[in-house]
Amino acid sequence: MKKMISNSKMEKKRILFFFMIGDADGGSDYSLFSHLNHLDLNKYIPIITYRKYSPIIHTLEDKGFEVIHLKGKEKEKSKLSSKTNSNIEKISTKEYFLKKYLRSIKVFIKAIPETLILRRIIKEKKIDIIHLNHNLNGDRAGIIAGILTRIKIISHYRGLYKPIPIDIYLSKYINTIICISNFTKEEYVNNGIDENKCITIYNGVDTSIFYPQSKSNNNKIIGCVGRLEIWKGQQILLKAFPEVLKAFPNVKVQFIGDGSNMKELSLLTEKLGITNSVEFVGSVNNIKDYIKEFSIAVHTSINPEPFGRVIIEAMAMGKVVIATNIGGPKEIINNGQDGFLVTANNSKILAKKVIDILNDDELSKKISHNAVEKIKTKFESNIITKEIEKIYEK
Repeated sequence: MKKMISNSKMEKKRILFFFMIGDADGGSDYSLFSHLNHLDLNKYIPIITYRKYSPIIHTLEDKGFEVIHLKGKEKEKSKLSSKTNSNIEKISTKEYFLKKYLRSIKVFIKAIPETLILRRIIKEKKIDIIHLNHNLNGDRAGIIAGILTRIKIISHYRGLYKPIPIDIYLSKYINTIICISNFTKEEYVNNGIDENKCITIYNGVDTSIFYPQSKSNNNKIIGCVGRLEIWKGQQILLKAFPEVLKAFPNVKVQFIGDGSNMKELSLLTEKLGITNSVEFVGSVNNIKDYIKEFSIAVHTSINPEPFGRVIIEAMAMGKVVIATNIGGPKEIINNGQDGFLVTANNSKILAKKVIDILNDDELSKKISHNAVEKIKTKFESNIITKEIEKIYEK
């Protein structure tokens, strides 16, 4: 009997990961990929579901992971939130809350087809744990499927989202909610999610991929990586750059990423007369090859960032990082020690900081060294995966 109990304890736990969004440059997908890359396969059998194909899925298949395409309707962007916000002053409080509850019913119904697919997968694959990889909004189908099949539910909160009543109700059935920063944890708790269910585990970076490398030339490049959206604040870097060019005429700025604000940024570049000093690269798969060439990595969000994955990637490669002092970056960077934090939405302060760093090679070397050491001790993927595995064991 003792031998049988011992063998039972050695059985691998089967974990269903839901979901890979499919964005080629999506932080949620890359964070999950990094976790899977370091998962102890002697203890766990991972099965990955995805909604939309991306290069990450291809890589997972090449590595031998089992991946399943959810062939239901791909997620549509909801327009309800912005519509409600714009009309909030025009309707009564009673009507407003009625609309919120009707919305909850609507999104619950929308989740049913995907729930049934996941329920079938959970039963067929004999899943022990479902590890959801977005937020309570994107995780609804997975949560309901987990409830129906009575398995353990982990929700990995990787963005910013204000839960509606249906999400607050469903969260009661989740075993653990992993938040990628204390900032995102506070956002959830302040909006009705049980604090006892939430735990902060930062995103990790794979230092076998992101590590210090010599630049191929001595060109000075100020790099900015991220989706080209207004809230990401690339326009602030552009507005700061004419001042930087006065001190360093040969410096270039390089934007890596794509998004809805591309046209406006291009027009602003022309208006500022800095077209010859600015390059819009677009989305890339080999991001580390670009970060390698940066002299400084700038993270310009004007709204709070949930975490800031590119910050730890650049720090791991020994780059001096300047980020805005709101949201997750405040928990990553120790200002003046392993990077710099500046006031959001202020091009003059950003320009001065860039110029100060370019003028001080010794300071840059110190910051670079400290940044690499911090990543090794606090944000390395192996460390982060072990923290998540502790939750699996619970």
